[in-house]
This record gives sequence, structure tokens and C-alpha cells, in this order.
Amino acid sequence: MKEIAAAHAERANFLTIYIKEAHPTDEWQMTSNEKEGVCYAQPTNLEQRLAIARDFAARSEFALPMLVDRMDNGADELYAGCA
Repeated sequence: MKEIAAAHAERANFLTIYIKEAHPTDEWQMTSNEKEGVCYAQPTNLEQRLAIARDFAARSEFALPMLVDRMDNGADELYAGCA
């Protein structure tokens, strides 16, 4: 993603929105998450969601700006893919 953002920096600003957990331990855990040690329950409050987003950014040395969706999942709903 960093490469795409750099290639188009003159025309666009990129950011990431951290939304609800896609594969939480209390819903649908993936084996790859277990192997990588990134196992989280679905956050029930904003502080938990922020902690997971911070952990992701630190683990992956994430270089793009990151916003965190509110607990009402408004950004997720607004920008979700359509079927």
C-alpha cells in the first residue's frame, strides 16, 4: 500500500480506516491469525479498538495515516462493498 500511495502522492492522499475485527477469536478466527499471533476478540469499546489498531500499526510498521471507526461502525457501513 505504501508503494501505491507514493506513486500517486501528487494526485491523492491515502489513509486507512481500521474497522471492526474481520476474524475475531470470539466469532471466526483464522489459522493464519493464530500463526502470526494476532488473535483478538471483537472489541466492545473504543479503547479496545484503538489498542488493536495501535498494535497492528506497530507490528506492521504501517506508514499510512490511520483513522479508527467508531463503535457504531459508520465508516464500515458507508464504505462497505456492495453485493
